Amino acid sequence: MSDVSRYQETFSPYQNDIQYLKDELQRLDLILEISVQRARCRADDPLRGMYVSDEEAASLLSNGRQEHPASGEEAGAWNERAEEALAGIETRLKKSLEAGFEPALQRMAKNLGLCRAETDIVVFSASFELDPKYRKIFGYLHDDLSRGRPSPGLIIESISTPRERMEMRRLFLPGSALMRHAVLTAADGRDLGLSTGLVLSPDVLEFIMGAGDRGGQERSALAEGLLLQETLPEEIYRKGLMLAEQLLEDGMEQGWICILQGARGSGRRALANLICSRLGRRPVIIDIDALDEEEAASRIKMSFSRAAIRSSPVLIEGYDALGEEAGKGRIRAALRRALHEFSGPVLLTSQIPVHFKGHLQARTTVIEIPAADYEVRSRIWQGLIGPESGDRIASEIAARFRLTPGRVLDAFASARSNAALEGRQNPGIDDVYRACRMESSRSLSSLARRIEPRRRLDEVVLPPDKMEQLWEIESHIKNRERVYVDWGFERKLSLGRGLNVLFSGSSGTGKTMAAEALASEIGLDLYKIDLSSVVSKYIGETEKNLRRIFEEAEESNAILFFDEADALFGKRSDVKDAHDRYANVEISYLLQKMEEHEGIVILATNLSRNMDEAFLRRMQFVVEFPFPEEDYRLQIWNTLLPAEAPVGDDLDIEFLAKKLKLAGGSIKNILVAAAFLAAEDSGVIGMKHLVKAAWKEMRKIGKICSPGDFGDYYQLVIDD
Repeated sequence: MSDVSRYQETFSPYQNDIQYLKDELQRLDLILEISVQRARCRADDPLRGMYVSDEEAASLLSNGRQEHPASGEEAGAWNERAEEALAGIETRLKKSLEAGFEPALQRMAKNLGLCRAETDIVVFSASFELDPKYRKIFGYLHDDLSRGRPSPGLIIESISTPRERMEMRRLFLPGSALMRHAVLTAADGRDLGLSTGLVLSPDVLEFIMGAGDRGGQERSALAEGLLLQETLPEEIYRKGLMLAEQLLEDGMEQGWICILQGARGSGRRALANLICSRLGRRPVIIDIDALDEEEAASRIKMSFSRAAIRSSPVLIEGYDALGEEAGKGRIRAALRRALHEFSGPVLLTSQIPVHFKGHLQARTTVIEIPAADYEVRSRIWQGLIGPESGDRIASEIAARFRLTPGRVLDAFASARSNAALEGRQNPGIDDVYRACRMESSRSLSSLARRIEPRRRLDEVVLPPDKMEQLWEIESHIKNRERVYVDWGFERKLSLGRGLNVLFSGSSGTGKTMAAEALASEIGLDLYKIDLSSVVSKYIGETEKNLRRIFEEAEESNAILFFDEADALFGKRSDVKDAHDRYANVEISYLLQKMEEHEGIVILATNLSRNMDEAFLRRMQFVVEFPFPEEDYRLQIWNTLLPAEAPVGDDLDIEFLAKKLKLAGGSIKNILVAAAFLAAEDSGVIGMKHLVKAAWKEMRKIGKICSPGDFGDYYQLVIDD
């Protein structure tokens, strides 16, 4: 039975892509046999057939058949057989669609809007990769065996009449669907001419052979798992499902752009995973961070073409990384150009709002993923650390570290790795706290300096009423979630859920040490803001720097410590010139950010009366650090002197505390300087070292000191 008879009698649906491609290649054989017939009728050439004879070319295409066209009349009959073969393919395709299967090549043709001639061009180009015999056949038809790839000229001559050839040539121009979507490229990498060999994109070949994404048959391989998907707020989960259903109802060619906005680890990729799973498509992912400026345009174009071919969504990750930097302009332009041309769905993740213009904005919808609340964080931690650690521990960690679900998983993975390095199977609470601090500290920029908390509150020397205030602050921080969430106070407060504290006192009275001790007690990092890098003479720069600090502090869960904040948080003045106007704008902006910030901010000032009244009203706690009296100075001397330090029997700390009216900062300097003097001298800290260091310190800070201040110890000052 001939192949044509088989086409007429076998109309069963296609079961897979390979079965369909075999039919297309058999039809291609019928078309090429006509081209071989034409080649055999051309004028004799002494070199023709040197590599592939007429008989071999005919035999390669006959597939064992005894019949092949030998004359023009028979070639016409063979052309009818090719048309009958096409009719048979279309009949089987119809039955396949009714049975729920659509070959990938047909799906690609529909996605790109290809006509039958363009589909034939793809089959011609694919045949070179699918069966070695076609290399010889195309070489024979080109009269050059080194030209084994099909060329536009050969294809046009094979599947069109002389009247149609001009129109067919348009299918190979740069603006055509096949070239625009990089389905085909020139073998020599140059412009595509009539005699140029055609190369089919490897990605397209993989796709049409059924080795690529197969609708809903494969799960998306996005990084975040089911746990993150389960932590999505119910409203966001429902919005994701509704968006997917709307896309399926309207068709995938509506050109929707969905912006998934949320903090790092909030579940943006999990939401994208959910949407793509419901669509039954794996997305083509474009990672903005991984794009090189030079190659960005070609990679973006290739990715969007791949998505168009496969009818897949495009997932653009980290769009906010583009910012407004001049160096990213070419990437932004290439991306927006691709978005304009693409008609499929696009999912775009960003930490900040994204604003398009015109047509793109009209196609845009936004799903904003809120920060995970205390209950969600607590539930995740309970699932990770297990019931044996108790709900209280999970609640404490959730209250202290406002991490997103993804960052919770990262922190726990880090804690588990640290435990494994020490030979322990499961991480302890200390491992978890350390990992949470590390995860939190990654965000703050160079505008802040991390201070390692080494002090505890019981080391701070202050009068009882001031110490009571510090313990109240510590209690406030520990119980914030209980009061705001469990007791419902957050529903009554639209703003002001953060904690703003003012430490006021002269230099060296212990403000920085108290901030460090608070951070240590509650297990959070302390970041000291470098005001020299924040305040700028250029209009708008100070606000920009402060916005970065507060945004990054929100994500990092750190305590912000503004030391010597008078210059930054000073009083607003009457507007006398442009400088006053903008200075007042900066202060108003700071008031706004402090009110919106939900973290902990500690301001330190030497003179609280220099602070703007509006700032003072926003302080939940104001702690005055008095200059220490004699009893407290003695306590400071004893506290700051390490137990490990070698000391002599002649130390008279009580005398120094009584005679030298110094703040804790100066006392610390004296003890350190004396230690270095002793290290160079006898190796034991004696009274002479303390007296010499104290004399130098008092002169350094401008205090008038006389021999009477040191009494009988003055001789130690003047002795070498």
